[in-house]
Amino acid sequence: MFVKKVGDSPVRTAYIKAGMILTVSLTVLTMVLSWRIAYIINPTQVGAVPGSSMSAAVPSYLIYRSYRVVSRGDSNAASDDTVSYEFFRYPLDGSSLRSESMLRIVQDGGMNERGEPWMGSVSDDTLLFARHNEIDDVTWIDASGNEFRPSFGWGGLGLKYGGRPSADHGRTVHYDNARGQVVLGAASGPLKSFSVSEPVKPIAWDGNLVYLVSVPEVGGQPLGAYRLDVDAGSLTEIDLVRRMGFGQMDLNPASGKVVGIVTTGEDSGLGGTVGFSSVVMLDLISGEMVELAGESEDYRTFGQPKISSDGSKVAFTAIGAQSDVLVSDLHLGGHERRLISGTVLGWTPDSQSLAVDRDNELQLVSVRDGTVVSVARRSGRYPDPDFHGVDYVGMVSKR
Repeated sequence: MFVKKVGDSPVRTAYIKAGMILTVSLTVLTMVLSWRIAYIINPTQVGAVPGSSMSAAVPSYLIYRSYRVVSRGDSNAASDDTVSYEFFRYPLDGSSLRSESMLRIVQDGGMNERGEPWMGSVSDDTLLFARHNEIDDVTWIDASGNEFRPSFGWGGLGLKYGGRPSADHGRTVHYDNARGQVVLGAASGPLKSFSVSEPVKPIAWDGNLVYLVSVPEVGGQPLGAYRLDVDAGSLTEIDLVRRMGFGQMDLNPASGKVVGIVTTGEDSGLGGTVGFSSVVMLDLISGEMVELAGESEDYRTFGQPKISSDGSKVAFTAIGAQSDVLVSDLHLGGHERRLISGTVLGWTPDSQSLAVDRDNELQLVSVRDGTVVSVARRSGRYPDPDFHGVDYVGMVSKR
């Protein structure tokens, strides 16, 4: 005789199956959500520069110049030497662990009197490339070495050397030294001019605002800062900055912060003075001032303040028995920490790493954990056969 168990009820079996399906579904959903949250908090970049979280959609590079002596001239003077200059870009997204050549120029002694090839940073996506210091040999290029071709004829070297383009490259701002004016222009020509009492250089666009800093003609003069409102058509000085007496400074429009070096002198007792300095943060919105670092047993002077792209941190060089790189959180108003020995050069676009000159190397250092990546190394002494020079140019992103 067959006796059916209660546990074999079709209804009970259906409930068990439904429960199992629900449990599995919830487990999968939890795993997916956990992975997504972890990715948002700490996105993974395989092979990226330590500390980097840059999107691969906008490739960014560290640019530097390398040079070697190819052959000596008949007179054995440096001006007669044939030198190979090569400009490299080092990918910051981990797409390659080697530098990529952008441009190479071999210059013989007959060309040295016209100046050596060099590059400078113009904006986040633009470089200045100068074969020589002549109007036809100076141009703006992108991260791939491609030349921009706006009409520079009206702006001359003042625009090429000191100009800064807007984010869409539709407008430029530069200082006209001959007329003592700040010029707002486009590729077609100047749009409007503004008188200013001292030479200035544009350092950043922030929407329709342009920030400029003074370029003292005599050393020791305090730096000034200006704000150009393109819509209102006005150029005004930010008085707070001048009153600080900064000898060096960096300004970040996104955060409204300025970090500068204030230097003071004391009588050495030997007929001279001994210089000391401090690092001071100025909030342009509230007017608040905070000393981030000052003279101590370890350090007497400071220099090269560099605010990160996101405006959250500042790095600077502290000089004592040796040069060290210190980093301070601007949101905390201080609490600097030593990162590594060396000299500050600049931040990566994602604000996670610093370019540092250290131990005859150009290095990238993670501000999170201090991980070091060697980008290029100097060697030898000029003009020895093993001589290899390396100069930092800047950071640039592809347009």
